[in-house]
Amino acid sequence: MQSSLNLQSQAEKLSLSDLLRSDLEALTERLLVENAGLKQAIADLRAEIAALKGVKGRPVIRLSGMERNTEPKPADTARAVWDAADC
Repeated sequence: MQSSLNLQSQAEKLSLSDLLRSDLEALTERLLVENAGLKQAIADLRAEIAALKGVKGRPVIRLSGMERNTEPKPADTARAVWDAADC
């Protein structure tokens, strides 16, 4: 918790327009890593809360097989030859 308070106090003092591009990139990278860590912590806590409540986890969704049949079929070559002969 101390680091987030420290960040807030630094943010009030920090002017982004005064920073060099390399400093902005480093700051952005650090914040993205911190954000990813916080998102993971939230997901872990939600899973723990669900387990404590006795709620089952997220359902495992399996593909139904319909996805394989949604691709277009190759054109019928015999029909294509027949249509070309009519021209």
